[in-house]
Amino acid sequence: MKAVAQFVATAFGIYIAWYIIHDFYLFPHTNFVIQLTEYETYLSTNFLNQLGLKDSFTQVGTMIFCNGRKALRIGEECNALVLFVLFAGFIISFPGNWKSKAWFIPIGIFLIFILNILRIVVLTINFKYYHSSFSFNHHVTFTYLVYAFIFFLWMFWVNKLSRKTAVS
Repeated sequence: MKAVAQFVATAFGIYIAWYIIHDFYLFPHTNFVIQLTEYETYLSTNFLNQLGLKDSFTQVGTMIFCNGRKALRIGEECNALVLFVLFAGFIISFPGNWKSKAWFIPIGIFLIFILNILRIVVLTINFKYYHSSFSFNHHVTFTYLVYAFIFFLWMFWVNKLSRKTAVS
């Protein structure tokens, strides 16, 4: 029971720290959040153009245009930054060797980043070609897929790495 309380307390502390850092420093005093969103938009647009679709995709800021028409705006809440923190917070809060955490957290964040780029690409295609299912896929399908992936990474950590590294 003590381990569960410690996990919850640590995770809650990380959440509060993230809230303070994001809302009182990152968002109002830096361009980091918008730069991350624009970078993901850039990568997604380039990926779309490499798919061999008949359409041409361009980026302006956080907007993806298809043949000069607005296709998708990537909101700052959709850049996965909070998911990176959620994932890292889970790993940090769970017992395990810090050396393993030090390499597993960046790899997990990178995988979540790649998944988010793929999510943006598929949602852009969904918006352009299958607009009627866009809202459902954006708010339900991809939300569950992304959180399931993060849960899978966390379970991988819990079952394969935390025990192994905590002993060694």
